[in-house]
Amino acid sequence: MQSFTPDRTAITPLDSSPCPVRKAHASGWRLLSVSAALFACVQCLQSEEITLSWDASTTSGTNLAGYRVWAAVEPSATFVIVKTTTGLNVNVTASDSAKTKFYVTAYNAGGDSVPTNVVTNSPSALPSTFALSAPTLNAATFQPGATIAGTARFTNGAASIVIQDGAMTTISPGATDTGVDWTPRLVAQTVAPGAVVTLTGSWTIPMAGPVGAWKALIAVKVDGTWTDGPAATFTVSTAPVQTVPNPPTNLKAVKISSSRLDLGWTSDLTAITKVERSIDGAPFGEIDTLSAGIQHVSISFVKRKLYSFRARSLNSIGSSGYSNTAIFSSR
Repeated sequence: MQSFTPDRTAITPLDSSPCPVRKAHASGWRLLSVSAALFACVQCLQSEEITLSWDASTTSGTNLAGYRVWAAVEPSATFVIVKTTTGLNVNVTASDSAKTKFYVTAYNAGGDSVPTNVVTNSPSALPSTFALSAPTLNAATFQPGATIAGTARFTNGAASIVIQDGAMTTISPGATDTGVDWTPRLVAQTVAPGAVVTLTGSWTIPMAGPVGAWKALIAVKVDGTWTDGPAATFTVSTAPVQTVPNPPTNLKAVKISSSRLDLGWTSDLTAITKVERSIDGAPFGEIDTLSAGIQHVSISFVKRKLYSFRARSLNSIGSSGYSNTAIFSSR
């Protein structure tokens, strides 16, 4: 059983009509490059169906049985048979979201010929779809001169794209456009389909402010166009930024009479203080709440007991941890 050698005959020229049907022409078994014809038709063909055509091959030995069309969709490099025909052209469907490569072989009972050269169909338009998240910030209120930090996400769609430029940025109070960009930036970064890029940035708020409500967002440049993501808001204020108070320190219990002791401590004068007590190892329970600025309290006791005291400070933001434990024995 014999295989055959393809006939290498004259080249058939490309279509020259204003909007030719997309064809890959061949000289015997050498397909021409068709990128020019394919791109010329992008505006007038709505589907990704293309027509491949070639010149007939002659056989030596057993008669020609037909032609096989092979295709591979990027990023795969594996070609598979997509059509079999006895004619010299065939309609095939290419991917509308990735490049599709084709070649043709002739075959008979002895097997397949050497493949033609490969032609590539580029989709009419690869969709550049992506989603941007609002930044997560390190605080909600800042003073002028403070450093704001945040993290935002870029989630890519179905097609690989390039982020030409991108950064976290801010919009000052009353402004409608972006302000100074944060560092670092995203520059010339290729993002695979479905991939997520996390951008973490920081920026120092000017000492001059202005005070008021600001916005922070991520902005990216893709295909020459800037896109802003949803904004997170934060406040710049000259008022002191309140935080959770520190725990009271230097808690001491001092006997002042036969039945009373003085419990004293050092604490934030703007925070209230809660005092807890344990008797003979029992669980602690709250026994008093002192207004802001008060740093001691008189407490009664009975004989032959072991007392433990602890305290914590509270403000509108939250509660501190506990102080040291003060021990008083009336035994």
